[in-house]
Amino acid sequence: MILQLIQVSKSFGDHQVLDDIDFELKEPQIIGLVAPNGYGKTTLFNIISNLEKPDHGEIMIFSEKNTNEKIFEHLAYLQDNRVLYDNLTAREHLAFVAACHNVEQQEIIEICDRLGMSHYLDKRVKKYSLGMKQHLLLAIALISQPQLLLLDEPLNGLDPSSVKLFREIMTELFNKGVSIIISSHNLYEIEKLTSNILFLHDQKLIRNTEIDVPVDYFYFLSDIRKIETELTKNGFFWQSKNSVEFLFTLNECQKEKLEEICQSNDVLIYDCIQKISKTEAAYFSLFT
Repeated sequence: MILQLIQVSKSFGDHQVLDDIDFELKEPQIIGLVAPNGYGKTTLFNIISNLEKPDHGEIMIFSEKNTNEKIFEHLAYLQDNRVLYDNLTAREHLAFVAACHNVEQQEIIEICDRLGMSHYLDKRVKKYSLGMKQHLLLAIALISQPQLLLLDEPLNGLDPSSVKLFREIMTELFNKGVSIIISSHNLYEIEKLTSNILFLHDQKLIRNTEIDVPVDYFYFLSDIRKIETELTKNGFFWQSKNSVEFLFTLNECQKEKLEEICQSNDVLIYDCIQKISKTEAAYFSLFT
């Protein structure tokens, strides 16, 4: 077992953030933890990494309680840039972390080269842009070669080329067997990395696959007249854009039924275009 949360709850005064959360990660995955800001994503990461205590519940990491310092041989956590020291350079930050994990200097050089950091390694952090700080935080997280990586809003301040590099690095790590959980409010970018999405909503974790919400589809059909009666009888509604293009709003079961009706009546489906992703539709159903 890579990660296990057992009935984890957390409140701040009268405000409950997490409520009896159960979760298991049994094999390496890239998982997106998605919710608007202020919904408890950082709190959950802090609890997993034992920086905050739950009100009740238990967290196991590689079959060890998360209160055991041994977990940090396998776990790395990218926090926000407030953990950086303004008067230290990137090299000094990385040298300290490398010494804690008995990592050779060559490893620092390779990571910094990969992240394009070499030209500002010896600048003090107080002179860094937000994107430069994010690169340093990622380097710190990677230097221990973790098997479980928690990344809290890692895309903040990154330009498009840095975001592309980030996706490449995450894919490389996953292919090496690293489990990655990325928190973000940016669903669009997370969907480019993974289809495994967890929403943090009403203090609970909800998998995107558990939510079946209607999505708009543009169907291009050879002859809808053949099936109009049957569609109406089965409760379908649609808008005609022209003689071949039709807009349907369907959940997964309805989509399957529509395509079954088309097939059984020899109506060709020339194309089907989904207006927004199912995950995006699920997000809007939960948070708007």
